Amino acid sequence: MAFCDELITSALDKISEQWTCRPLDDGWLLITTGHQYSDGDYVELLARRNNQSVVVTDGGEAIARLDLAGVNIDLGRAKDLWRRLLRAHELEVHNESLSTEGTVAEVGTLIDNMANAITNIDGMRLLATPPPAPRFAQRVVTFFQAEFEYVEEGLNVRTLNGY
Repeated sequence: MAFCDELITSALDKISEQWTCRPLDDGWLLITTGHQYSDGDYVELLARRNNQSVVVTDGGEAIARLDLAGVNIDLGRAKDLWRRLLRAHELEVHNESLSTEGTVAEVGTLIDNMANAITNIDGMRLLATPPPAPRFAQRVVTFFQAEFEYVEEGLNVRTLNGY
């Protein structure tokens, strides 16, 4: 049993190195977790104590990142997956922000659940439709821009015969 205790203590020490917490205005705390988005940014959460309860929110980051990636959570497969993830992680949406609330004793679980939920939600980026392939004209311009210092797009050049 002593080895289990050492193992858990070691794991918790390693995990705690990745977390930071600093106070903000109006009683909010900014918590940087060890969880990461697909682009490598760390998941940051906001927490505030209200009497005997604690509110944890993402400050709108999850929805903003999905929107930036081109995922519309109001349509199709994304809408269905969005609803499932909110239910699975017991989260609510208020003013475009994910949030959860619980007692002070549950705060560790609330923060861990929210961070896990956000990394799962970030995976919805894969549902975004890829941008269309560049047209031939754009590929030619890109090629010349790589070769020459000054390239002017859309320049009308007339030949000797007027065309």
